[in-house]
Amino acid sequence: MLFSITAATFFVALFSAPTQVVANDETTQEATATAIFPSIISNLQDLEYDANGKLSSNYLVYPKDEDEECDAHSVIRGSYRNYYEKVALDGDALKVIFPNYKQGECVAAWLDVGTDRSVAGHTMPYLHYDERAAQDNAEVDVENNVPQSFSDWLHNDVLRKEVCFLNYYSRQKAVKVYWFHNGKDESLTMELEYGDKNTKCFYSFLGHQFRAYGIQDNSGEDAEYELIDEVVIEHVLVKAFGETPPHQSFGKKTADFERSIEQTLRSEWTRHNVPKRTFSPLGFAKGRLPDDVFASIGSFYYNNRMNKMREEWDGKGYFVNWWETDVYFVQVPWNLKEKIQIRLRDLVSEWAGTKVEQTVMYGLRQYESGARLLTHVDRLRTHVVSLIVNIAQGNLTEDWPVEVYDHHGRLHEVTMEPGDIVFYESAKNLHSRNRALSGANGFYVNLFTHYRPIEEGDDWYLNESQHEPLLEVEGECHSDDDKGYGKVKCGDPRLGKFVSPTLFRAESGEDLIKWWRYTTPGGYVERVKEPSNAEDEARDYQIHIDYDFPPDLEIDEDADDDYFDGSAHVGEGLVDDDDYVYDESDAEIKDEL
Repeated sequence: MLFSITAATFFVALFSAPTQVVANDETTQEATATAIFPSIISNLQDLEYDANGKLSSNYLVYPKDEDEECDAHSVIRGSYRNYYEKVALDGDALKVIFPNYKQGECVAAWLDVGTDRSVAGHTMPYLHYDERAAQDNAEVDVENNVPQSFSDWLHNDVLRKEVCFLNYYSRQKAVKVYWFHNGKDESLTMELEYGDKNTKCFYSFLGHQFRAYGIQDNSGEDAEYELIDEVVIEHVLVKAFGETPPHQSFGKKTADFERSIEQTLRSEWTRHNVPKRTFSPLGFAKGRLPDDVFASIGSFYYNNRMNKMREEWDGKGYFVNWWETDVYFVQVPWNLKEKIQIRLRDLVSEWAGTKVEQTVMYGLRQYESGARLLTHVDRLRTHVVSLIVNIAQGNLTEDWPVEVYDHHGRLHEVTMEPGDIVFYESAKNLHSRNRALSGANGFYVNLFTHYRPIEEGDDWYLNESQHEPLLEVEGECHSDDDKGYGKVKCGDPRLGKFVSPTLFRAESGEDLIKWWRYTTPGGYVERVKEPSNAEDEARDYQIHIDYDFPPDLEIDEDADDDYFDGSAHVGEGLVDDDDYVYDESDAEIKDEL
């Protein structure tokens, strides 16, 4: 998918939340005569979960023995009663969410619907409220935007949600989206032109409703707009109206692209030899997301999993076998992405042993049954050290390992579970998933994020390494099963536990071709004499990639990625604002994908 912020202007509807939600506010309009007492739990497993083990509701939680004058204790849900539950905590549940709580403090936290049972209660800092921090400016964590009052926190960080809409319904006519309020279409929110480049995002609130109207292509001059969808905001949402079309070359065979795949693999071998500087002995390592980060991005995916869109791949290389299997994409809204970036950057800096800056975050990409990823390296200037984050997977009949070649060409195959991360030197260490994803209705969802050293400049790859690469090792490795991932026994423990059970080692681009053929489902692909038209188009794109930074693939560093802050605007009014339209540029088509 391709997203960017453009300088154009469009109208964004910024809706205020129902006026008040705090019972002790003098101007409260939502208060009822009798408040409903919240549930009390001492074990987070006593919250309500759906059949997939995900939280079935949003929850506002706080300590059971908290002073009744604390805002969280006294809040009345009013018109939000259908969109979150209030729960008081005791025992182990209290210790998990508020480990440093002392009686008499006023604290609260928000648990997102869709959070996995394994990390329920682990929430990002901005979803925690602490009255002490709010009252003492010296203690305010600017990066996490701790608010000045409970009502600010509840309004801005909890009840207000990012929403993104796209039009895949009609190329000829814009989709019109209306805010639906009090039983009628209150105001025109936006008009959506076709495609992901015209994605429009804004802030709304829990419970707000929208209606989308469209005219199908080739409906005639007299066709009128018809209702095509209705949406109720229950969480951060990315929604496309209509269905993304299939790739034009879908259904072709791998043999149709064979010559250019071989050329690509030879090219990638050459590219991986350019960097001399290394950051770690092997070039990669496996780790784990912090629980609160996993809870956040995991719940976002789960809540939006039915809103996936086909990723656009026609004519953009061979790194994913888009001609054989669909590759899908779920956009991460900008504000959520920014919060996650901060946390992941610190993890990468620690692993790489140097301060790094974020260049690109890409995803979520959803691979499905039959997916393969060709061996490659990433962009030299911007994709220096990176993270692969597995968000979700399911219905797999076999593990789908990420393949990483270490600094001596030894192949490692790293298996991952949801919440696992793999650090890797993405501009130097070849990586792939050549084995096909197996399993009826199988899926595998990843997030990719890339960084570069802050103080080493564009020529970082010529600098002296801080870690000597592990080249020569002691002893040998032994394997009894070519799919026994993690079971290879090696005489040198420095090789770790992910040496490929095939004991494969690459010394040239021809070896990469051999591995690609070895892992091709059904055995070796047959050679063809002449390339297809589709292959010609994709090869032209590869020629661009062989140069590090063709002008048309540069990242727009001047892009304005700010939201309009509509907190001062009330009601259904339309507010003029800079375009908030994603486009992460063609540079990201080639990431660890």
